[in-house]
Amino acid sequence: MNKKRVYLTDEQELKLIKEYLEGRSSSFTPLFQKYQMIFFTNLYKWYKNAYKDPEEVNDMAIEFLGRISGKLHLYNPKIAKFNTWMMNSMQNYMKEYWATKNRKKRRGIVESLDRHQNIIDSTPNAIKRLERSSHRELIKRMLESLGPEDTKMFNEIIIKGETQEETRKKLGLKRSTMSYRFQRMLKRLEKFRPDDF
Repeated sequence: MNKKRVYLTDEQELKLIKEYLEGRSSSFTPLFQKYQMIFFTNLYKWYKNAYKDPEEVNDMAIEFLGRISGKLHLYNPKIAKFNTWMMNSMQNYMKEYWATKNRKKRRGIVESLDRHQNIIDSTPNAIKRLERSSHRELIKRMLESLGPEDTKMFNEIIIKGETQEETRKKLGLKRSTMSYRFQRMLKRLEKFRPDDF
C-alpha cells in the first residue's frame, strides 16, 4: 500500500474512460492506481480501525475496482463528476461489504450454538428438536438486532460465559463504557423476553 498517489484532471479521467470503453484496457490502469489509493484513505477515514488487516483492505480495493471496471458504461458525466460518482460507489461498496461481513460473523455464532451444550440439548426427541430450532431462531433474531460491538459482547458474555471484566479487557474498553454498553445491549434484548418470563 506504499504507492505514490496518481493525479488526474477531470478531463484526463473522461479521456481514459472513453478509451477504456472503446476497448483500450490499459487506459484503466491510471484510474485503478489513483482510486486504489483513495479507496485506502476513505476506508480508514470512514471505518477507522474496523479493518486492521492490510491484505483484506487490499483485496477489498481490488474487488471494488474490478467491479467498477465492468460498470464504467453506467457513468454519466452530465449528472456528476467521475470523482463524485466514484466516492458514492465506494461508500455503497463498503456498506455492502461491512453488512455482509457482519451477517457472516453472526451466522457463524448462531451455527456455533449447536456445539454449546448448555444451550442445545442433543436428545433426539421431536419436542426437544422443536425447542432447539425455536431457541436458535430466537437467538438469531436477537443477534440480528445488535450492532457489531454488541454482537461481540453477546458472544463473549452470554454464549461463552466470560465475565464482563474479561470481555472489557478484550474489547479494550473503560469500565464505565463497558457497563453502559452492556446495559444498553440488555435493554435492546428486552423486547425478546417472553411475556410469561
